[in-house]
Amino acid sequence: MDRKRIPDIFQSICVAAMLVLCAFTASAQTERTIFHFNGTTTSGGPQGNLIADSAGNFYGTTWAGGSNNLGIVYEISPPAPPATTWTQTILYNFNGPNGAQSTAGLAIDAAGNLYGTTVYGGNGPCTVVAVVIGCGVVFELSPPAVLGGSWTESVLYNFQYGSDSGAPRAALIFDHAGNLYGTASGSGFDGTFNNGGSVFELSPPALPGGSWTETTLFSFPLAVQGIWPFARLAFDASGNLYGTAYAGGNSRCTGGTGGLGCGLVFQLAPPSLPGGNWTETVLHAFAGGNSDGANPAGAVAINPSGTIVGTTSKGGSSASGGTVFALRPPSTSGGAWAYQTIHAFGSAGDGADSRSDVTWGGGRSIYGTTTAGGSLNNGVVFEITPPASPGSPWTETILHDFLYSTTNHADGAVPAGGVIIRDGELFGATTQGGPNKAGTVYGIAP
Repeated sequence: MDRKRIPDIFQSICVAAMLVLCAFTASAQTERTIFHFNGTTTSGGPQGNLIADSAGNFYGTTWAGGSNNLGIVYEISPPAPPATTWTQTILYNFNGPNGAQSTAGLAIDAAGNLYGTTVYGGNGPCTVVAVVIGCGVVFELSPPAVLGGSWTESVLYNFQYGSDSGAPRAALIFDHAGNLYGTASGSGFDGTFNNGGSVFELSPPALPGGSWTETTLFSFPLAVQGIWPFARLAFDASGNLYGTAYAGGNSRCTGGTGGLGCGLVFQLAPPSLPGGNWTETVLHAFAGGNSDGANPAGAVAINPSGTIVGTTSKGGSSASGGTVFALRPPSTSGGAWAYQTIHAFGSAGDGADSRSDVTWGGGRSIYGTTTAGGSLNNGVVFEITPPASPGSPWTETILHDFLYSTTNHADGAVPAGGVIIRDGELFGATTQGGPNKAGTVYGIAP
């Protein structure tokens, strides 16, 4: 059997490896801030998801700070009783040639190696003159052989802004054979258009010490097929990949980015024969306005029945608040996927502008964050609960309203990443807020 058709199904429905989806009760939640970034030595501006290892340590990246102000890879370790303070360890400071400024979460393998991307940095033959510090990298960070030693960073691939695109903003996923898959955005949220982006695979070397091999599985050639994939991919049980493109699709949509469309959800089907082309299918092109979402920036999640859920940063009832959507697979071969907006953000006190990945939890609930909305426009953590009977409305519950202000420095603000579930508690990071205005790591317990 072709190795590309044997995905790690666990990766397709979870935020990160080694996490178990647990039930989370939506009543009487308690939020706690477990770490404050300082914007310099401990860095700041975390934008991606956390991941956890089996010992309960969290890992993530930041956009800025560290010894070179180009971001870091960090570990947050729980306290050993009777201590009560979580401890941060900086595992790596990005320096430019080895990567710079990461917006993505990490992936972890069974040996504890961490894998991630940076938007800039590297030393590849970058073809975009304006990007003077490189077009981004895929990196591996290996733990020390001796306790207390240094982690070792290796650049697995330097992007070139050619057919491989560049500026990867998303976390990576594994298949069962140990290959890595990801997206390169080709641009940024600033709306600049360098190219449409790509979906790539990195295959490990056949012999230790060899080079990883990059294969561009799909380049987004036309806006109608999507441009600017900012988010992590997801596998289904058949080896198909799913993702979102921030723009492209329906060029006549309401509120599209520069007339380039409101974005879409896509499927990439692997080739039937080794070496063949992957085939893209647009599952839904967003229309924007009040009737539909627009500009999805986060990853989709897939449950065991094949239902896809995700968020959009714009569109919905207020045309700017964003939505949570669901796509159900066709009942017959070749049929259309059934699209449904299951929540529209934008009402008073509700969240707005969701750019995070979503997480399936116990009881088929969906968890995520918004970067805006809430009482002080700092964003929220939300839960969307399915109806008891088919056809009834889904129910939103605000699990936490971020209350950072000039007089309240304890809380975070602007959670760009999603949440993970660990031992029945939600954990995530905010890009702003805290005493140093540099972001926080938080937990929400039932």
